[in-house]
Amino acid sequence: MPPAMLALALAMTFGAAAIRGLTGFGMAIILVPLLSLVITPLQAVVIGILLQLYIGPVGWQRIIHDSERASAIPIAIIAVVVTPLGLILLAAIAPDVARLLISSIAIAAFVAVVLPSGPPRAASRTSITLTGITAGVLTGFAAMPGPPVVPFYMRRRLPPPPAWHRARTWRRPPPSSRDAAATVPRQ
Repeated sequence: MPPAMLALALAMTFGAAAIRGLTGFGMAIILVPLLSLVITPLQAVVIGILLQLYIGPVGWQRIIHDSERASAIPIAIIAVVVTPLGLILLAAIAPDVARLLISSIAIAAFVAVVLPSGPPRAASRTSITLTGITAGVLTGFAAMPGPPVVPFYMRRRLPPPPAWHRARTWRRPPPSSRDAAATVPRQ
């Protein structure tokens, strides 16, 4: 790879990693479509998956604490098992078609987040299984497990995690008597 292309790939990776660092997600949605312009889509997906495996343990304790394990664990297990199917599908498709499909998946992910979610729905075994299968195939095909998982949880309308909830409901402590005396108007 020429040095200019390598520098471009590193800049794309750094930019996507910075966004993931700020938001906690979305690295592959940005990185894989861009990186697949410089290298093959299969290489971009493998790099995306490996980077997510390397970065994933950061904050793992908080994720485990805040997650709804009853659905998250089965979705994750199914996704891991099905991921090779996505890689097989990606390897069977022409690179230009794969680039177009990967970019379309990334765009659809953003659209899915902004669309109204409709009435809340309970998680059924079928919805958990289908979400896991779709997340696994998309992980293998585009390194993007999020597009089916995010709408799944948005439709559930789960309460916010405790730390975020505490931050949103935090109230300023009552003023001390000295602060109160300083705010009383003089006559």
